[in-house]
Amino acid sequence: MLGIFELIMSIYTFAITFANSGINLAATRIVAEELDGNARNSA
Repeated sequence: MLGIFELIMSIYTFAITFANSGINLAATRIVAEELDGNARNSA
């Protein structure tokens, strides 16, 4: 029973890490696009 729990937890941890990195990447892209847009408007 513990082996199944460890298997599921490793997959779950990987999925959470993958989701968090995707959110971080999306936030970085949005900020970069906003900063680029502001630079173009002021130039």
